[in-house]
Amino acid sequence: MQIFGVADTSATIAQVTDVKTSSVNDLLTPGRNLRISGAKLKIAGNNPANGVWFVSQDAQARTKVESDEIVTNNPSELIIVIPALAAETYRVEVTTQYSTGGSMLKEPKSAMFDRTYYRFNTDLVEIEDEYGKKKTEMVLSGEIPDWHTEAAKNKKTV
Repeated sequence: MQIFGVADTSATIAQVTDVKTSSVNDLLTPGRNLRISGAKLKIAGNNPANGVWFVSQDAQARTKVESDEIVTNNPSELIIVIPALAAETYRVEVTTQYSTGGSMLKEPKSAMFDRTYYRFNTDLVEIEDEYGKKKTEMVLSGEIPDWHTEAAKNKKTV
């Protein structure tokens, strides 16, 4: 028998989608669903470190998603409810003992996505553009986005 190397047991996060806003690898909407796509993501094992974590880049605080807030738990996809988070920048981390061979890893492995996500207070509002076309926009802190038009020069608040 010839050994070619050690099998890769690491989880991998390929993409994170905020289901509410359809934002990919960017925004978080607390209380709404987040789809995490990748490989070997399934949360498995009884180690207390296992789960989905939001790691604050400002304070380095870690917020764990409660197990009953994990809606879908598959090897290639997790869907979770985003916990209440302060408005700042976060990284998403998945820690698991899942293995494709049918047995659990002895120690948990973590995958941290290499992008950061910003959580902020948002509202979805219907507004009219300079051509009279209505569209729904996500606005920050109650401000309507500035489109550099005469109508938007004086920012309006919602």
